[in-house]
Amino acid sequence: MYRASIIHQQFSTPSLTSSQSSKIIKNNSSSISLSEISNNNTPNYSSPSPSSLSTSSPSFEISIGKRQQFIFLCKIQDFCNKGMLEVDIDGYDDSTKLLLIYKESFAGSEFFALQSKCPNCKTPLINGVLCKSHIRCSIHGSAYNIRTGVLEDGVGLDSIWTFKIHVIGSALFTESISLEKLTSTRTVSPLNYSRISSEKPLITNPIIVVGGGIAGITCIETLRHLGYSGHILMISRENDLPYDRKSLSKRLFNDDNSPSFTLRSRDFLEKRLGVHLLLGHSVRNVRPEEKRIFVEYKQKNGGGGEPTLVRALEYEELVLGLGATSKRLQGVQGADYLEGITHLRTLNDAQQLSIELNESAKNVAIIGSGFLGFEISSLIYPIARSVSIYGKASTPLTLLGSEVGNEIRKFIREQGVIIRQDSVLRSMGGFDRVEDLKFRDGMTAIADTVIVAIGIMPSTSILMGSGIRTNAEGYILVDEAMRTNIPNVYACGDCVNFPISFNSGQFGERRINLPHWQVAQYQGKIAAYTIMGISARPRLVPFLWIRLFDRHLTFSSLDPTIPVDERILRGSLANNDFVAYFLKSDRVVGVASCGPANVAIQFMEIFKRDKIVTKAEVLANKTNDWKRKFDE
Repeated sequence: MYRASIIHQQFSTPSLTSSQSSKIIKNNSSSISLSEISNNNTPNYSSPSPSSLSTSSPSFEISIGKRQQFIFLCKIQDFCNKGMLEVDIDGYDDSTKLLLIYKESFAGSEFFALQSKCPNCKTPLINGVLCKSHIRCSIHGSAYNIRTGVLEDGVGLDSIWTFKIHVIGSALFTESISLEKLTSTRTVSPLNYSRISSEKPLITNPIIVVGGGIAGITCIETLRHLGYSGHILMISRENDLPYDRKSLSKRLFNDDNSPSFTLRSRDFLEKRLGVHLLLGHSVRNVRPEEKRIFVEYKQKNGGGGEPTLVRALEYEELVLGLGATSKRLQGVQGADYLEGITHLRTLNDAQQLSIELNESAKNVAIIGSGFLGFEISSLIYPIARSVSIYGKASTPLTLLGSEVGNEIRKFIREQGVIIRQDSVLRSMGGFDRVEDLKFRDGMTAIADTVIVAIGIMPSTSILMGSGIRTNAEGYILVDEAMRTNIPNVYACGDCVNFPISFNSGQFGERRINLPHWQVAQYQGKIAAYTIMGISARPRLVPFLWIRLFDRHLTFSSLDPTIPVDERILRGSLANNDFVAYFLKSDRVVGVASCGPANVAIQFMEIFKRDKIVTKAEVLANKTNDWKRKFDE
């Protein structure tokens, strides 16, 4: 780790005085004298590589004639053959760092300085994957442009700050940096829309976004970024501001951390985005032929017995981000009336689960062996007396196949979680609250808290009679532009069934529902593009992730539902070097990985660039390093 030092320099001419030349600037592992700088004043970026640059390398010409404060970051040779380097900044604590990036380009050697952590998950970006023009976070694959810091792809709403680099002789400097820029997230917001009153009780013909999830908020922010200056109305059946649903299964909710789940504050939504919020309002029905929706809400009179009121709203464009609800257990005795049975879908669910677990040590049973069930087991294991997972299928995480599922099951069992597959729940016993579970094969298990994680169902019943097409499961049918069959009506997020043939058409026309955060954000953005008349659409590479205790498993693919021919597995979760290649017609169509190599994120870039990796290449590449593939 390198520590940057601050110096003040008065430049009156391009060369430095002898007294200035005698100063030595040091960091933890290197030092440089200003005499090395003063002997090299010719602007040049044509250095061949960091390892070959010496103290006599040409310098970048900086502004002169006024007093400036510069921060010495490192000597160029400190990069060695690495493309990235983290440096501490003197005067700040050790958690305040800059990420330096070295790239070779047609212009020669280029250096970039960025905030060092992903604003979405707070993970050091140095652990990610450096690509041609951006760096991808190691957790969610979010891509930040290394020149501008702007979030270009993947999960998240915010971007990162970048800082100007001065190459002086053999060293890198930057100008003074405010603590706020080093430590705060960068919200690239459009114009201030406070001139559009968000307090008017009625709005004439706005864009109405139904749903306060990530698809809806992404659609709204994208509309504003694209220059839409009309009225926008957001309606949500929940009373909470838009929140980070994906984190509900990754950290326990409590009163102290509740604000950290909120994606955008009320002030930001109303004043910076000019959004009129209707929280705690449920859509009762939709009438596209009239371009109207009807919403119901409780009138707050402070006296209890609040009446339900219905209100009609007209729209110019309608975006349905209706989301989904947790599936309930069907045909299981006791599931409808016993206490101690919960789900984890909403912020209120997270609050209830936290209360359940904090009352006393619990024997927790998780019904469902999918992504959510495994994440919940990792979350609650440290505070529960015991945790057991019961799955109906023969292997867990069926989306990833039996080989990968068995590897995950082995790792979870090693942590102390009980996992039982082929387990069909028949009944729950207890007086007022659940005490035991009985399964079809005769097995009985003790449980005083049950978490049901068996999937979701779309919240689309309000569309009955609207003419908006849904499939047999209730998912809204949309095209690649997120349009429904009704003009001026769009849908996005967990409630839609969409075509993914753009990626997998060579394997057959496919329509899927993929209820994952990254996909919902992508769809919200595409809906905004369509409303604004923009036909260009970035390529979608579905990316999934799951936290398993101290492991982070990621999965990227052309289409997660492609029936594959073969899987090639390497390493193990226990050793944090696990990789699984999913093959179809001798081509890699998906990759699951865990560990610092970030293989799934490398393939996220490969798939994005439409590069092909064959089975023969996988067998020949024992290092699992594919960076050359997307640098071609």
